[in-house]
Amino acid sequence: FVNCAGNAADARRPAGKNKINSLVNDFRREEGFEIVKLGSFSMNLLRLAVKFSDDGDMDEDDRKAMKALSGIKAMTVVDYEDASKSVRDRFTERLDRILAGNELLLEAKDDGETVRIYASPAKDSSMVKDIIIHNPSDGALVCFFGTVDVDLIGELAKQSKNMD
Repeated sequence: FVNCAGNAADARRPAGKNKINSLVNDFRREEGFEIVKLGSFSMNLLRLAVKFSDDGDMDEDDRKAMKALSGIKAMTVVDYEDASKSVRDRFTERLDRILAGNELLLEAKDDGETVRIYASPAKDSSMVKDIIIHNPSDGALVCFFGTVDVDLIGELAKQSKNMD
């Protein structure tokens, strides 16, 4: 028995990416919104530039970070800190509805600010796809579209914590 419905769903592009890009496009002309989108070509150029610029200076942590980013195919960054409160609230409300179906990996609260990190499980249980980082207090949204090894993220986070 083959579950065709599951296979068909897996073949689709992640709905989160499409919905988030649609939301971002809806707000792109709003006063106070700054948006940067990098597609796969730009991400490949960025990885290549980093590799060649610091190849001799890269330590093990840098190589792990580059490996973690190797599955990222696109990136979207939205800064809406300077938008009016009503526009910020409307954007955050719509984004929260879109992200309701995604898995909340981490929520951190500090001095009244909240940062949430979401992801979707990939077919391979050691991977996640489409990492979304949202800080509504600062009006910031960072989206990494693609797949990332969960263990590698954990190692990088642990090393980062040890550096503090």
